Amino acid sequence: MKSHIKSIIVAVAALSLGACATMPKVPVYQVNAKVMSVTKAPEVCTEEIKKTKSKTSKKVVGGVIGGLLGNQFGSGNGRKVMTGLGAIIGVSAATDRPKKTGKLVCKSDGYIAKVTYIHPETQRKMIEDLPLKRRTRAEWVTIPVHGEPAYPD
Repeated sequence: MKSHIKSIIVAVAALSLGACATMPKVPVYQVNAKVMSVTKAPEVCTEEIKKTKSKTSKKVVGGVIGGLLGNQFGSGNGRKVMTGLGAIIGVSAATDRPKKTGKLVCKSDGYIAKVTYIHPETQRKMIEDLPLKRRTRAEWVTIPVHGEPAYPD
């Protein structure tokens, strides 16, 4: 019986890995693109989150109380499991969660370049926005362009 279970597990694992290997390959081309314009990326605002530190004594007390409550349920090994589960839940409940402060923090993350290039497979003119970490003064940039999936024959 055990050998059948092992065989089934091995077969399922082999089929799962085999399915991953059959994904079609997508060629990636390095293309020279003409930079048309560069603008600062728009600001993104998020609410500030204050991180708090929980005191160890608070976590210990939460774990003890959770363990005592969990000990009230089950019998035999089930009681031991419930005690451990109660202790874990107690520590989790006693741990402070990050809190939102209500303040907005706004920042701009780099630049956006509008570029144009000829797609290597379709030979069509493409215009795209390209995120940049810093401003470029270059007239041309090299970018990766994905082609069509190459299906096996």
